[in-house]
Amino acid sequence: MLFPNTEVLMRPVDKLMSGIPAVVTGALLVSTKLGGTLLLCVALAGFRLGLRREPVLLDQAAWLALGLGLGRRV
Repeated sequence: MLFPNTEVLMRPVDKLMSGIPAVVTGALLVSTKLGGTLLLCVALAGFRLGLRREPVLLDQAAWLALGLGLGRRV
């Protein structure tokens, strides 16, 4: 029950205790679900920008990983 003229507050420690696990879990979820797709996209971007000399081979498995990674909902 809230009384009039009151505020619901959280201490910074409480915010960190709930925020840090949420960020870590989100990062792990994205890295496991989209890891192959992100790696392939980074490799393609590096080749296009001239940071990488050897071309990225896009075979059937790479296209499948890219399609599944971009099409799947997290």
